[in-house]
Amino acid sequence: MYPPIRLFTPDDYVMYNKLSNTLYPDYAITVDETRFLDQHRGAEGTHQRWVMENDGSIIATCEYSQFLEGGQAGEFGVNVMVHPDLQHRGIGTSMSNHLLAALQARNAVSVRNRVREDMLPGICFLKKQGFCETKRCWESLMDVRHFNRALFAPVEEAVRAQDIEIIAAPVLASDPERDQKLYALYCELSQDMPGTVAGKVMSYYAFMDYVLNGSLSLPDAFFVALHNGKYIGMSFLQASRQDNTLYTGLTGVQRAYRRRSIALVLKLHAITYAQAHNHQQIRTWNDTTNMAILSVNERLGFVKQLAWIYFVKRF
Repeated sequence: MYPPIRLFTPDDYVMYNKLSNTLYPDYAITVDETRFLDQHRGAEGTHQRWVMENDGSIIATCEYSQFLEGGQAGEFGVNVMVHPDLQHRGIGTSMSNHLLAALQARNAVSVRNRVREDMLPGICFLKKQGFCETKRCWESLMDVRHFNRALFAPVEEAVRAQDIEIIAAPVLASDPERDQKLYALYCELSQDMPGTVAGKVMSYYAFMDYVLNGSLSLPDAFFVALHNGKYIGMSFLQASRQDNTLYTGLTGVQRAYRRRSIALVLKLHAITYAQAHNHQQIRTWNDTTNMAILSVNERLGFVKQLAWIYFVKRF
């Protein structure tokens, strides 16, 4: 018999994070960050978490959330975690069955999850649960310590010659419509990314609380490309719990301005920020079909790591 499955409570955050960081040490997160994410997931009822506890420790969890980007009613992201020492004992199946039953009671249409390609037990588990692969995203890493921006001086000059400016978001604070413009641009660029499901748009509330003002936000590392005052592109970095690593949030340029090296120059500013603040590396994720940004990243020195596989199960 397994210990009973119960609802997560605020007293569980420390043990929950301990389990998460044990399973994913490369993507460690603090208790405060987990609380922040939970508080900004959207409307009530769009997120629920359960735990299995044994001898005072959380040994497994399961949860569902609706995406910050919104989307069709009945679409949820899901996650199941089991302590490494207790896997392959049926606990994951028990947690998953509990989770899927709760979602079916909510008339869920589909559920999504992702697993890194080297996590073979997780991949096998999802397939046995009826999940099918939908896409893959490369994780790429760049060591910025020896990057020489001067090598790209001709590219930067060519972009300036087009009357394109790259400005950090705080410098634009005097624009009373800045936040609305950034949100509109973010939504436009997000919708244009390969693999994006049409209609999934983050709410303005979530954008402000998670992207611009979140616990991992770095305002001085949020760069905007402007053409004669018009916001036409962006690239921003976010903090991580690894002191030497930053994450790329999103890089994109409006369609009319593509193939002009603007995205590359935006990333140059981000790399310079990382160097100036003594970070060693930048980590990013891109759809394997997004050849344009993958080409930019490789030109700058990003090196592909393992891919993340995205799965979906439809009811």
